[in-house]
Amino acid sequence: MTPLRALPLLPLLLVLAGGARAAEPGCRAEARVEPDNAVAGQQVLYRVRVMRPDDVVRVEWAEPPAFAHARAEALPPDPRGDVREEGVLYHVHDELRALFAESSGRLSLGGAVLRCVTSAGAVQDLRVGAVSLEVRPFPENSRPPEFTGVVGPLWLHLVVTPERVALGETVRVALLARGGGNLWLLGSPLADSALRGADVFAQPPALELERGRELYVRQHFAWDVVPRKTGRLLIPRLRVSYFDPETGVYREAETQEVQVTVERPAGAPLPPRREAEAVLPQPARSSRGAWIALAVAGALGGAAACWRLRPRGEDLAATALAEASRLRAAGDEAGALAAQSRALRAALARHVPNAQALDSEELEARASQPAARAAAALLASLERARFRPGSPAPEPAEIERAVRALGRGRGFAASSPVLLLFVLGLSAAGCASDPAKRDAPMTPARLETELREHAADLEVVDGQMRFTFGGVRMMSFFDVHYDRMRIVAAVTEESALTVMTARILLQANYGKTYDARYAIGDGMLWAVYVHPLTTLDPRDLESALTQVAKLVRNFGTSYSAGGK
Repeated sequence: MTPLRALPLLPLLLVLAGGARAAEPGCRAEARVEPDNAVAGQQVLYRVRVMRPDDVVRVEWAEPPAFAHARAEALPPDPRGDVREEGVLYHVHDELRALFAESSGRLSLGGAVLRCVTSAGAVQDLRVGAVSLEVRPFPENSRPPEFTGVVGPLWLHLVVTPERVALGETVRVALLARGGGNLWLLGSPLADSALRGADVFAQPPALELERGRELYVRQHFAWDVVPRKTGRLLIPRLRVSYFDPETGVYREAETQEVQVTVERPAGAPLPPRREAEAVLPQPARSSRGAWIALAVAGALGGAAACWRLRPRGEDLAATALAEASRLRAAGDEAGALAAQSRALRAALARHVPNAQALDSEELEARASQPAARAAAALLASLERARFRPGSPAPEPAEIERAVRALGRGRGFAASSPVLLLFVLGLSAAGCASDPAKRDAPMTPARLETELREHAADLEVVDGQMRFTFGGVRMMSFFDVHYDRMRIVAAVTEESALTVMTARILLQANYGKTYDARYAIGDGMLWAVYVHPLTTLDPRDLESALTQVAKLVRNFGTSYSAGGK
């Protein structure tokens, strides 16, 4: 074909060439590291910003980026807003990697090829250049001898369950270390020799990676500890030295020490007496004295059914008032109000049967003496101040006068062993058949009384009852308006849960947790028992406390409210 004959085809060739160029994908990409200066083990973000036009339907790595002398963990792509440049609309996202340099020096990172494919099948291979990272060494100045290269920030969370065990039982010590650095270098912070008087069985540590816009690293440690002697077992402070790249200084993360009470197993024989503790011979008793002793012992045995609701004496009221004064002087107003409540109830018990289990309105209705009715009204005002924030509390002098007024009278006096036996026998029979004990509605005051008999270290703070049961710290909340109460105990941080653990918890809630449940709230996993307040049976309360304690202790093993 001569040149002259080819001239008419030139415009067509130019159009076809222009169409081919228009069909090219036209992707753009740019790589960088953040920050570009770090220490070994510090998390560095490798970011490739990818911009693709509308007709590009797929972007993939033809040659993935390479990271010599650094550990790399892939992170989910991070979508960004669309941008328009030179009249072309680009969809933008960031390809992310979390990098952890393994040695100091200048590193060249990346060097990859992106492939962009259009809906028409056109392909563009786009080379992404390498980037440089300056890795500086750790400062030698003030470097702790126990430092192993762990980079922070770092948080430690220790859970010890239970905090009260019988000799031979197992204590689970669990430690969660969480941070954004190279926590896989973290060794066991608890040495076997640190727990004297106990056998320590370390469980294999578990590493978890939480992938988001950056990487969070969780390292789980667990030890099963079996005490060899009764008394106090001290779980010492656990410490980890790490380097803080933000401040450029070495720091130390630590936990609080925890004391575990180790008791003698139920039914175990007492230890043999030492020679100095031998029982001395007792003088012979007269037959009359033996008869009186047997009669009193029998009467006390018959009154055992009423022991939980026994009348409190004036001495208990005085003791509670003294405790209230001490707590008030120490600045513990909530504790002082609780002690004043105990003082009034102890004084009222001399005049009103079953005073410890009745609410203030019932006490006022059953009181026959003016002093007792006045004390019951004062108790109602006091409990409103305790359980309804903002309500005024009675003056301490008013409560002391009411207790003294009730102390002047006497409920009864036994002038002979026979009369004592008779009265105690009647009290026991009446208590065993008292329907008020079983059927009276549960109130906040009665709930506090019941919890004091089952639990330890009870305190009322901002309307919450906080206490210890079975070595587990718990809280009880209630709402009189909606007639609900709940008992809760912290198990572990929500961040420590995995998808698999969450599935196990849901399965446990279906068939293994009895009346209690596992639940998540405020960043924590809780063991929870919920019940209407007024219909809560005191006989079921101890079961509820036991279930909550077992859910805490059995987390990570059986996840059950039964068993140990």
